[in-house]
Amino acid sequence: MQLLTALLVFILISGGLYLVMHRHLLNIILGVALLSHGTLISVLASSGWNADGSPPLLPEEAMVKVDAGGVAVAVSRVDPAQFVDPLPQALILTAIVIGFGVLSFLMVLVARAFEATGTMEATEQRDEAGE
Repeated sequence: MQLLTALLVFILISGGLYLVMHRHLLNIILGVALLSHGTLISVLASSGWNADGSPPLLPEEAMVKVDAGGVAVAVSRVDPAQFVDPLPQALILTAIVIGFGVLSFLMVLVARAFEATGTMEATEQRDEAGE
C-alpha cells in the first residue's frame, strides 16, 4: 500500500510540474490543482495512518482522576497508539477548502485575462500588454 501511495504522489506531483511548465493558462491551473492534491496525499501518507485505529473518543470509565498538586486531573489508562491522530486530517480538509478558493480565483483571473487579451497563451498575453 505504501508503494502504491508513493507512486500516486509521484504521478500527481510530476504531472502537476509538467503542466505548470506549459504556456497555456488552463494547463497551469490544472497543474496547480495536481500539485496541491499530490501534496495533500503526501501529508496524509506521512501522518502515520493507523488502519486499525479508532477515533480518539474515550469513555468515562477509561479515565482516572489523579490529584496533581491539589488539582484533580483526568488521565487516560489506554494506549494512545491505538487511536488515529485527527490533526493531519483536519489540516488536509482545511487545505482542500483553501485550495478550492485559490483555484476559483485563478480561473476567474484567467477568464479576465482572456477577455482583455483574447488569448490563453502566457507569452502572447505579455506581448499584447506592450512588454
